[in-house]
Parts: sequence; C-alpha cells; structure tokens
Amino acid sequence: MSDLYFSVIQSRLKYRVQAIWFILIVIFIYQSVALKYTVLSACFLMLILYMFLREERKLSSFALLDQNIWTFEYTDSVVTKEVCLILDHQLYFAFCFSGVKRWSTQIIWRDQLTPQDYKKMKVLARLYSQSLNSKDHN
Repeated sequence: MSDLYFSVIQSRLKYRVQAIWFILIVIFIYQSVALKYTVLSACFLMLILYMFLREERKLSSFALLDQNIWTFEYTDSVVTKEVCLILDHQLYFAFCFSGVKRWSTQIIWRDQLTPQDYKKMKVLARLYSQSLNSKDHN
C-alpha cells in the first residue's frame, strides 16, 4: 500500500507556468490595442487569476486504493473517485474522473512529487493508457 501512496508538496512550477502565460497574453494584447486597454485587460486578468488561485483546494496526498479507485486528501476533506484516465504531459499529470456530470480533473505538477514518486506516476500513467487502449480494441 505504501508503494501507491503519494505525498504532495506545494508546487512552484504551477505559478511559473501561469506567470509566463500571463506575460505572453499581456504582450500580445499590448501589440494589438492601445496602452490604456492593455493596462485595463492586465488588471482584469490579474483579478481572474487571483480569484482562481484563491478558490483552489490544496491537495496534500493521494493514493491508489483499487484498480481504478483513487483517494485524494485535501487540507479540508478526503475524496474518493474513480479515475478513468491519467494523462502524462511531462510537466504535470492530469487525473480524469469518471462518473461525474461535468468534466473533472485533478492536476499534479512534476515538482510536487519526489523523483521516485514521479517515476512511479509515469509508469502508472503508461499502464492506464495501455489498459484504456486494450479496452478500446476489445
């Protein structure tokens, strides 16, 4: 059981990627419109980013319980969900949940895991994609 338990730390990579995207969007807006509209849109984007980051739940750990059942421990609650797919995007893993009415995911950034846990997650993501492909072919 301890092999499939992953402790999560705070991600700095998440904030860096979002800051880079924010800067690129502001540069593209600056090239497209006047300066006063660029400042106005940058303030609007910062407000949206603040609201998004404020409402985000903090993940502290997650673990594989059964074949597709995972538990995610947040600072305020513990949630057990069925994972239908784990996407490996090199910088982060996206857990896609089944059985929910709207599309729901959980993002785990690369720097939130230890190097050993990161390697285990890469293997698990590969196994999930192979099991999904084998179900599609049957």
